[in-house]
Amino acid sequence: MMIPSEIKFAQHHYLLNYDPDTHIYRVDGEGALSSVTSILKAEGIQQYGPRNSAADFAMQVGTWVHQAIAWYEKGTLDEGTLSEGIAPYLASYILFKKATGFEPILPLIETPMWHHNWRYSGTPDLPGRIGERFCLVDLKTGAKRAGDTVQIAAYGSLVMDSVVGFEAIFPEGMVVYLDSSGTRAKAEPVSALSMHENLTTFYAALRCHRWKTAHGQEGA
Repeated sequence: MMIPSEIKFAQHHYLLNYDPDTHIYRVDGEGALSSVTSILKAEGIQQYGPRNSAADFAMQVGTWVHQAIAWYEKGTLDEGTLSEGIAPYLASYILFKKATGFEPILPLIETPMWHHNWRYSGTPDLPGRIGERFCLVDLKTGAKRAGDTVQIAAYGSLVMDSVVGFEAIFPEGMVVYLDSSGTRAKAEPVSALSMHENLTTFYAALRCHRWKTAHGQEGA
């Protein structure tokens, strides 16, 4: 199916309230929604190291890089203001784009979304296209983790549920590991079939997470 030329969000999308300071997603009249990353972390599928000052700084760098790339794509970035620690990641991303022909869909960049059936939330990085194929890019500034492909599949389902005309367009995925030296990023393609298979893993994790929460076993 063709990617729609005009982007329209489903009606339920506008019920979502996202607080960027606390990273909490809420739906009007309901409590907070679990996010993709919180679900995968709780169920041990996406594992992170211990919290310390170095880990917190690395997480902050990732946030800055994501923001810089979003501004770059929207044409609002002053590249002269980038620090020496952030600029190489942008250069790595630009090389990735040139090598693959990837083009993001601008209205969908870093847009908080929620799934109105499965009732989870998240912010896909860069929904876009390579040629006429729908491709979802997830940017990473750290090392590869086993759960990365499950995470991107969950984001793909958010786009399918939140954007009119994408309901039957199952995306391909591309996990892009940006290089801190500014050389070309390592891109790991995820086929549409693998995205579907990884999505079933995410839904299983979501069901387990909800069962544990309902029975007071969140830390189990």
